[in-house]
Amino acid sequence: MNDVAFGQQAIKQNNFLEAERRFRQALVQQPHSTEIKRDLGYALFQLNQLNESLTLLDEVVRRAPSDLLARLLFGRLCLRLQEPQEAEKHFKRILKKLPTSESALSGLVDVAIALNQMDQAQILTKKILAINPRSEVGHLSAANLAEMQTDFEVAHQHYNRLIQLAPNNAQHRYHRSRSLLRRGELSEGWKEFEYRLVSGAVQLPPMQTPRWTGSQVDHLLLIAEQGLGDVLQFSRFISQAKPLTQRITLACQPTISELLKRSFEVETVSLNPASWPHHDAHCALMSLPAVMGLGVASVKHGGRYLKLDSNRLNLWAGRLNLDPQKLNVGVVYASSVAHTTEQYLHRKRSCSVEDLSPLNNLPNTVFFNLQLGFVVQPDEGTAFGKLLQWRDFTSDIKDFDDTSAIIDLLDVLLCVDTAAIHVAGALEKPAALLLPYAADWRWMRQCESTDWYQSVRLFRQILPGEWSDPLLKVKDYLEAIAYDY
Repeated sequence: MNDVAFGQQAIKQNNFLEAERRFRQALVQQPHSTEIKRDLGYALFQLNQLNESLTLLDEVVRRAPSDLLARLLFGRLCLRLQEPQEAEKHFKRILKKLPTSESALSGLVDVAIALNQMDQAQILTKKILAINPRSEVGHLSAANLAEMQTDFEVAHQHYNRLIQLAPNNAQHRYHRSRSLLRRGELSEGWKEFEYRLVSGAVQLPPMQTPRWTGSQVDHLLLIAEQGLGDVLQFSRFISQAKPLTQRITLACQPTISELLKRSFEVETVSLNPASWPHHDAHCALMSLPAVMGLGVASVKHGGRYLKLDSNRLNLWAGRLNLDPQKLNVGVVYASSVAHTTEQYLHRKRSCSVEDLSPLNNLPNTVFFNLQLGFVVQPDEGTAFGKLLQWRDFTSDIKDFDDTSAIIDLLDVLLCVDTAAIHVAGALEKPAALLLPYAADWRWMRQCESTDWYQSVRLFRQILPGEWSDPLLKVKDYLEAIAYDY
C-alpha cells in the first residue's frame, strides 16, 4: 500500500497521529491533491490542530466545491470554531445533492443546538431516525440533544441503543462511558472509559512497552494524556499505584511538573516521547481507576494531596499582603476559548466579566484576578471594573506552583470548570464552582456537592447560558463567609 492507503487505514483505526504522518508524506509526492489535503485536514481536525485544518479544508472547498465530504468536514470545523451559520451553509449544500444525508442532517442538528434552537434540533433528529431507525448518526444526535437538555436518562438509552447496533464501535463505548460515570456507575464506567484510547478521543504515541495491567512492575511510565484539570484530578490515584511498582515516572506538562513531582515523590518528564526513560510498562493517567479496579470509594476525597513549594508560599504571602480582616477571593471566570465545550451555549463553561456583576459591592471582600490565557483583567470602564476591589498579579504567575500557592493563601476560590478548581479541591480550600447548564460528567447530576472534593460547592445554571442565578447564590455564599471576618 502507498501512504494514502496507509493514512486512510489509520483513520479507520482512529489513529490520527499515524494518519497525519502518512498524508504529509503523500502530499510531498502529490502537492496539489485536494483529496490528500482533505484527508490531512480531517486528521488535523481530530488532533485539534484547527488552524492548519482550516487552511487545508478551505482550499479544498474552493478548488473542489462539489467535494461533499470536504464540505461536511468544513461544516464540522466551522461548528468547532463557533461559526454555526457558516457551518449551516455547507450542510445545506450537501442536502441539495443528497436530501437524506444523515451526516448533513446531523450537522444541522448541531447547528440548531449551537443557536439554541432546540425545537428545530428535535425535529431534525426525529427526521434522521424516521428515515432510518437504525441510524447510528441519528441516535448519536439524539443522545447529544438529550444531554444538552439535561435529560440524561434518555441520552443513556440512546447510547445503549448505539451499542446494540454496533457493539464493537469504540466511539459509542466511549460516549456511553461518560454517561455511566455521570450516573455514578463507576466500576463499569471506568472500564468503558478505556475506549477513549482506541476511539480517537485520546492519541498516545506508539509505545514499545506493554500497557500496565495493575500487576507488580519495576518501572511504570504514567502519561498525562489530557488537559491540566484532568491531570490534577486524576493524579490522586498515583499514590494508590506506588505500592505496585518500584519506580514511577510521570510524563506531563511543564507548568505542572514540579508540583506533581513534589506532591507524589515521582520523577517527571515532558510529554515528548524522546524524553521518556526506559520503563517496563506504561499507563495513561486517567486509566488508573480502571487498571486498579477502583469503584465508587475511589473518588471519595481522602484529604489534601498537593504539596506546595514553601519558597513560593513565602514569596506570594509577601506579594499579596492580604488583609486578614477581609475575605480574600480568587476569581477564574473563563476556560480556553478553543475548548470543545465553548461551541454550545448549554455546555459553555466561560462567563464574562459583566456576568460577575451580582458580586458588585460585596462587603468586606477583596477579589483577586487569577484568570490566565483568556482575558487578563476587566475593563476598568465597566461598572464591574469600577466597583469590584480587583487586584491583579496574573503577569507574575508562571506555573502551577505559583497558582497553587496563591489559592492556598486566599480564603475562597470562585471558578468556572477549569484547572484551578482542581487545585482548590486538592488543597481542601473552600471553592465555588460555576457550572454550565449541561455540565461535564465528572460533576454528576443536579447535586450541589461533589465526592471528588469535599471543600467545593457547585452552582449550576438553571437556564442555558444564564449566569445570573448561580452568581446570586454565590453572592449569598460569599456574604455568609465574609460575615465572620
